[in-house]
Parts: sequence; C-alpha cells; structure tokens
Amino acid sequence: MFIECPNCNKKFEVDHNLIPEEGRLVQCGSCGHTWLFKKVIQPIIDAKPTVKKEKITEKNIPLKKSIKENVESKNLLSNKKKYEIVKKDEKNEYQDINYFKLFIVIIISFVAFIILLDTFKIYISNIFPQINDILNNLYESIVDIYLFLKDLLK
Repeated sequence: MFIECPNCNKKFEVDHNLIPEEGRLVQCGSCGHTWLFKKVIQPIIDAKPTVKKEKITEKNIPLKKSIKENVESKNLLSNKKKYEIVKKDEKNEYQDINYFKLFIVIIISFVAFIILLDTFKIYISNIFPQINDILNNLYESIVDIYLFLKDLLK
C-alpha cells in the first residue's frame, strides 16, 4: 500500500497490515508532518479496456474529431498516478570516500603549489619579500619527510 504525505506529497510504501481499519497516526519521514491515515478501499479497475470491433466502411471512416477523442481517452488511461517508492538509505554517503586517494591528491596538489611558487618566486618576492626563506623551509621539510619515510620502510 502507498501513503502520500499531504504536506510534501512524498509517497511511501507501507505494509497494509500496519494500518488498522480505524486508521493510524503516521509521520512523514521527509518533512516530519503527522496526520491520521485511514485505509481507503479502492475498486479494482481492469487494466485492459474493452474495445469494440467495427467493420470499416466508407460511411464510418474516422474523422479528425473522433481521432482527437481517441487520443484524449488514451491520455486519460495513461494519467494514472505513478508512485515513487521512498526508502531510507541506512548507508552513510561518506563511507565510499577513499581516504588514501584523497591523501595522495592533497600531497600532489601541495607539491604542485610549491613548484608554482618556486617558478614565480622572483615576481612574488616583490610583493612578499620573505618568499625565499619560506620556500627553503618547505624544501627542507619535504626532504625530512622523505628521509623519515625511507627509514620507516627499512
């Protein structure tokens, strides 16, 4: 059975055994709206419409007006509500992040930034005179990290 929230029009699939005949107080999982929902028994409609077969003669050739009526009746049949089944996803969206790849991208971006600063250090030194000292410290830090990792792997 499908329940539609009257506030946000979200549709939810609910087991029909959970709703008693006198109704039940339900709450929308999307917007938090609560309302009393009662079961509505809907008559079963045949999915196959009955079609009359007629012999086509010169007298009963369909005109443009009857073609429009046929198209409108087909549109009425196809305008049934389509229900969206909304189920709460228990997985956290951020579990799929690969932290190792993220770390590698950050390291490569940091090294690219240092190379960019080194490339334009003459122009940058006019604005920021201590850029040479900062770059030398960054180079020494990278060499220290490299030596640390090298000793760690031995």
